[in-house]
Amino acid sequence: MAHCFVAVDEEGNALGTARWRKTSQGVKLERFAVLPFYRSKGLGADLLKSTLVDIKSKFGSGVLVYLNARSEAINLYAHQGFLPIGPTFIETDIMHQGMSQKLKH
Repeated sequence: MAHCFVAVDEEGNALGTARWRKTSQGVKLERFAVLPFYRSKGLGADLLKSTLVDIKSKFGSGVLVYLNARSEAINLYAHQGFLPIGPTFIETDIMHQGMSQKLKH
């Protein structure tokens, strides 16, 4: 089962989305997307923080959270404590980097 998030403005317009799901390896973050106009304005960071708070509320600290970050979003995840794992790779013609972290207290 996936847990989905939608960031909306005051009028209820969707500006960004994210989801997470439990896997055999831990918790995988997926489908993070923010409309182009709202990128680099903190919306993606807020969406990520809210997602991590939700995961921690369900699993506590110590759970492994991982994702495949698009190359232009690596810094967003790194600022929240994610570290690169493995080499970069191309998926759907876009460069990605595997990243992970164990949630702390």
